[in-house]
Amino acid sequence: MKMIPSQTYFINHQDTKAPRLESSKAWCLGVLVVILFFITSAVTLAQEVTGTIDGLVKDPSGAAIPGAEVTAVHIATGTARKTVSGEDGSYTLPALPIGTYQISAELPGFKKTVQTGLELHIADHLRVDITLQVGEIAQQVSVVAETVQVQTESSEVSELISGDQVRELQLNGRSFMTLLELIPGVASNLPDRM
Repeated sequence: MKMIPSQTYFINHQDTKAPRLESSKAWCLGVLVVILFFITSAVTLAQEVTGTIDGLVKDPSGAAIPGAEVTAVHIATGTARKTVSGEDGSYTLPALPIGTYQISAELPGFKKTVQTGLELHIADHLRVDITLQVGEIAQQVSVVAETVQVQTESSEVSELISGDQVRELQLNGRSFMTLLELIPGVASNLPDRM
């Protein structure tokens, strides 16, 4: 009778473990891919390229008007988004593409009110309160927005640096950080370069 060397058993034992090792590596790789997917998705969602317009619809006395139809029309594309004011007269139009808008509100028994020239920038939260005048819906009140819109919803300070500014300015040393100096209230400790 011949003895089976223990070394042979060890090799056979190692061969049976090899598929388990490969499957655990594949499992770990799969988990890593899923984690990376969620991390990159969260970063992508944090980059907001739209804006929000909201406000109150009220009558001349300041009382809220529920049920008014509010429409935002993107001037460049002509696309319209509609909503209805709530019980407290508030309305919200979220995730609007950036651009110039015309906002209108109407309700039977009131004149239609239209506000034009409203600029919506990236991540803006623009508040537009609308006052409906008593009258027939065939009549229309137009308001042109010519003043600078003020952010009253938060204490956030932001500024949009336009493509024209980037192209026209001489970026000394090609540092994009010098563009930050264009924003009011930003101080830089970067040395002046000639």
